[in-house]
Amino acid sequence: MVRLIHWHVRLQKKLASRLGQPIVVDNRPGANTVIATNHVRQTQPDGYTIYMATPAFGQAPVVTPGVAKYDALKDFTLIAQTAGLLNVMVVNPEMPVRTVKELIDYAKSNPGKLSFATTGIGSTDHLGGELFAYRNGLKLNFIPYRGGAPATQDLLSGVVNIRIDAMAGSRQFIDSGKLRALAVMEPKRHPGFPSIPAISETGSGMEYGGYFGIVGPKGIPPAIVNRLSSEINMVMKTQEVIAKINQMGLDVITGTPEEFVRVVEKDSKLWAQLLADTGLKIE
Repeated sequence: MVRLIHWHVRLQKKLASRLGQPIVVDNRPGANTVIATNHVRQTQPDGYTIYMATPAFGQAPVVTPGVAKYDALKDFTLIAQTAGLLNVMVVNPEMPVRTVKELIDYAKSNPGKLSFATTGIGSTDHLGGELFAYRNGLKLNFIPYRGGAPATQDLLSGVVNIRIDAMAGSRQFIDSGKLRALAVMEPKRHPGFPSIPAISETGSGMEYGGYFGIVGPKGIPPAIVNRLSSEINMVMKTQEVIAKINQMGLDVITGTPEEFVRVVEKDSKLWAQLLADTGLKIE
């Protein structure tokens, strides 16, 4: 029997069928995923306990090392990336800006007057906002919310001005004109949203994505890692799974464990450099 910690339930049955093993979903929320992550780290490295990692997996030990006392690359076995998260920078349409450059110019003309909604201190959107401000010499007010819904609600009502959000969360408001999309946080335009510029086109000196992937405790034998990686990749390539993942605003990504290691390593280095350059401390 395989236990999946923090796993996306839609993939459960197909993977169970391919592995020939029943799969039990074990949700362990809390502490910005640290509770689930630490639980997996302490389990036997036999491949029977695996974990759906989000960007917080690699970010938490960099940003809050006093809480997340682990090394994402040294204390775990990275098995397979499953999806990429598309993030988008959105503003309230009452803002007199239609491009990222106009936003930068406006923020420089109004230092300390613009607010940036985040889903919590040390969250991915908080770090993304800090990176945007640092790279462009901006003074922004970062407002933490307890989740995406209240952050979006205050952005819609004009209480705050800017937010970096998952496309899945903002798309309906972009389509209806209630929010204005300035850029996707990617090195190139997304084929599903070709009219929205990539952040790399804007001259703002930043880009970052998000990932979902499967990890396990350190020391899982290579043969088991390769079997799990192969079977997960096969599941992710099925049309049913692709359709469901795309509906969530995610892109299916498959590859080798080594490729997933490079993704997590690059993301972790980005935020570590931000903290080193700015002296930002997340309490």
